[in-house]
Amino acid sequence: MRPEEFLKVAKEHPECASVTVPACIRYCEAVWDNACSQWLLEVAENASVKEGTADALFFAWKTTKDARYEKAILEEGRKALDTVEDLAEVYKVHPFFMAYDTAYAKKEHYAKVAQIFKSMDLPIGWNMAALIDVISVMSPEIYEHYRMMQDLFRTKIKEAAEKAGGFEKLTKAEPLERAIAGYVILQACENRTLLAEKYQEYGVALWESVKDLDEAWNGSNVALQSMCMELYAKIVTFM
Repeated sequence: MRPEEFLKVAKEHPECASVTVPACIRYCEAVWDNACSQWLLEVAENASVKEGTADALFFAWKTTKDARYEKAILEEGRKALDTVEDLAEVYKVHPFFMAYDTAYAKKEHYAKVAQIFKSMDLPIGWNMAALIDVISVMSPEIYEHYRMMQDLFRTKIKEAAEKAGGFEKLTKAEPLERAIAGYVILQACENRTLLAEKYQEYGVALWESVKDLDEAWNGSNVALQSMCMELYAKIVTFM
């Protein structure tokens, strides 16, 4: 991996922060990197739901325990409620909002968010990535909605695999779809939405299919590079 190259691209493309920030967070969680961590703290100074960077606030709060980041989480969480029904903003808003709702809002909006995802078309893409990230920050104690989200993910990932001709055929998809598929499968294995014993091999195969692609690392496709960083972070988790 080349985190220094990824970080350079992330800094050069602030308009892509909604994909580079989560990727940097996942990388730091899996393989601590001082430069990536410092950048995330810089992003957190002006992080917002609107820009898709609010997740940096949780990273900064956990890393520094500086109360001003927690204050910002509360402020942005309330703002997120105003945009949570905007389906065009799902990847930007929902993972942060669900983390906020779980930690600070007594899980009051689980039913609302669950119904939003239930109403969506969910091919392999950013919304499916949002779905598995939302599941990862939900409390299993709210069993009805937690289980519904897990069942929804299982249904949609199996439908996507069937459409491709089987899980092993997902490696023939376009590079970004491959990277997202690999990420969501391994993230689902990690949070036990999918059985690792059965599905981990497909996530690893998808990583193998994208890890050496020039377009994933030359800075020309920020979305692909970001998702490859997230996928690599999951690979490290299972190593």
